[in-house]
Amino acid sequence: MVLFKMKDNLKILVFEAASAGLLKNFDLSILSEGLTMLSIFAKDLVKAGCKVSIIIDKNLSSYLRFKAKIFKVENLNLSFLKRLAKSHDFTYVIAPETNNMLLKILEELEGFHLNSELEAVKQVSNKLNLINVLKSKGLKTPKVFTQENIEDLSFPLIAKPCLSAGCEGLKIIKNLKEFKKNLRTIKNDSFIQEFVRGVPASVSLVSNGFKAKALTLNRQFIKLNNAEYLGGFTPLNHKLKLQALKTAEKAVEAFKGLKGYIGVDLMLLKNEPCIIEVNPRLTVSYAGLSKASTINLTNLIINSSLGKTIDAKLSFKTSCFFRKTLFKNLTKKFIYETTYLKEFLTPTIINPKKNNEGCSFIAVMANNIFEAEKKYLSLIKKLSNKVKAVYEW
Repeated sequence: MVLFKMKDNLKILVFEAASAGLLKNFDLSILSEGLTMLSIFAKDLVKAGCKVSIIIDKNLSSYLRFKAKIFKVENLNLSFLKRLAKSHDFTYVIAPETNNMLLKILEELEGFHLNSELEAVKQVSNKLNLINVLKSKGLKTPKVFTQENIEDLSFPLIAKPCLSAGCEGLKIIKNLKEFKKNLRTIKNDSFIQEFVRGVPASVSLVSNGFKAKALTLNRQFIKLNNAEYLGGFTPLNHKLKLQALKTAEKAVEAFKGLKGYIGVDLMLLKNEPCIIEVNPRLTVSYAGLSKASTINLTNLIINSSLGKTIDAKLSFKTSCFFRKTLFKNLTKKFIYETTYLKEFLTPTIINPKKNNEGCSFIAVMANNIFEAEKKYLSLIKKLSNKVKAVYEW
């Protein structure tokens, strides 16, 4: 099958929920993830020759550092997104599964998008349903505990919402007393599962709705005590790499209609991978993959979204270490001096509640991941001469 090729002036609208002001009561960390995905994906589209449009909250437009048509909004209405989508060739949505937000946005667009089909998004967005389906396919998933199934308890355990994204809403259950309390109060929108110990990782894939192709295995940095994603590196070389890639492909293919870029979170155990979640959307790992890959990935994503047969073999020009970094005691001079540093994936995003505090993803490339991490730590040390830089919090 002939692949779709980018043409000059192809009009693509990129919509990211947090930066567009659609999320309420979210923190600085979530906004930094959203702006990072938006910025890197939009830049790649521009490099591919597309005319890119962005919807962004009027108070956040200064964080955009790429060529695009900007629609500044206040109190966004999804009907505006729908009208705007109709004036573009394609629309790509980046939004969390929380409370079915991604699904609701795609329903509003009525097919004017490059994302997965509605039923597939609905199926994988519900984490408990996801586990049940994958288990029926013979894939390794965390054990789920219910009122009727409380045998072989081993603490700690994890309580999590059925409809959430990333580490959102995770709660550590440390003992039997906490378990019984959570079991009594837990509702249909949450569940309890085993705490899986291993190496946190993810697989980046593209899918045409039927067949999935794994692109790379990525390392993830997760902080569980306050349930936060901190970054990672790509590519990850591990003894279970091939098994992890194949397992992720099987997981995606278990849900017909998943299209475009898909991220599968998993834990690498001693002898096998354990699937944690399937994300029917762009993930932050794309930022590292974009930096490390020898090709522009937007062609692959669009072609797979359109149902084209994809036979991609990815190669890497470098290793990429990317880390969410918190800055304290900020000064205007520091913000100005770092705005255009190549390592900063976005300008430092200011905390609206603490204007001397900000956050940004920093990405560093090197021949191997050990050198990349070393370069990152060296940069942090240099930046710490001007402000307080925190990468573990």
